Amino acid sequence: MQENNHALTSITFSENGRERRIDIQHVIWAFEWEGALYLVDKNKKVYTFELESKDPELVFEALKQANPAIIFGAFEGSRIGFESLDNTRDLGGIQTMDGRFILPHKLLRSGSLHKISKADRHRLEQEFDVRLVMDLRTEVERLAAPDPIMLQAENVHVSPRKASSLDLLAKDTHAQNMLDLIRHAKKTMRCMYEELVVSEQGLKAYRRFFEHLLASEKGSVLWHCTQGKDRTGVGTMLLLSALGVSKERIYQDYLQTNVYLKGEKDALAVRLRAHPDLVGHLDDLYDAKKEYLDLAYQSIEQNFGTMENYLIEGLGLEKADIARLREKFLV
Repeated sequence: MQENNHALTSITFSENGRERRIDIQHVIWAFEWEGALYLVDKNKKVYTFELESKDPELVFEALKQANPAIIFGAFEGSRIGFESLDNTRDLGGIQTMDGRFILPHKLLRSGSLHKISKADRHRLEQEFDVRLVMDLRTEVERLAAPDPIMLQAENVHVSPRKASSLDLLAKDTHAQNMLDLIRHAKKTMRCMYEELVVSEQGLKAYRRFFEHLLASEKGSVLWHCTQGKDRTGVGTMLLLSALGVSKERIYQDYLQTNVYLKGEKDALAVRLRAHPDLVGHLDDLYDAKKEYLDLAYQSIEQNFGTMENYLIEGLGLEKADIARLREKFLV
């Protein structure tokens, strides 16, 4: 790869003995992956260059000066640096089993948005261009903590479970009720994961989840529940499966929640000092546990055999729909 002298306007390179050129104004995404520089243009064509000894930060800086609109970095489902949203993540950069990558600023998973700061809301509106918010919470949770109104964003309600004791997490409630929830959390969570993917309400909600993803045209889609862990985690697992991401990578994304919600769990542990016998149960309530997602996979296997059968028979997707999802969100 050779950069033009002076101000960077294009990159020239040799391909099969012919000189090719990339107009920097046409580049939408640049990231480093396994020692190589990846550039993606507005037609979703991917160019790969060896970085050699050149510092990628210097390359990124030159590209940024030439085109500030370029998105830099592979988020890979990591937390976006918001000041008020602990578990909001961009799936851009996660790699599929066939070597493709999820586009950045397209698919965002999150916890509840009701405490969002003005600055973070502005970033979601402007930087991430959120055009659709899918709220996976129950009506009880939505009324207790309504989503903020965001410019240009449609808000739709697709709850995969009915109202339950877990809705206590979304509002102030009687202390004894919360203590009972924590005490029986493991049983409650196990039952929920088994039912989310196969109950009538769960199938209907996740069917609509995919319908909205397929219908989205511009900007990014954000989906969330209260903590961004369970209903959001299962929805993300289903989407990543449809996009062709490995099971190992899906578990990795799911378990990341534990890092981002640790502060919230620790704060509740302090409040429970008068009930030391319950502190150990907080992990059952607040943690994204492998055994929980295992139960969702097992329910799918027991009822549909394979994930592909589940997506097609359970959620009503056609193979053409899955191909269209990959065309929309992968490069």
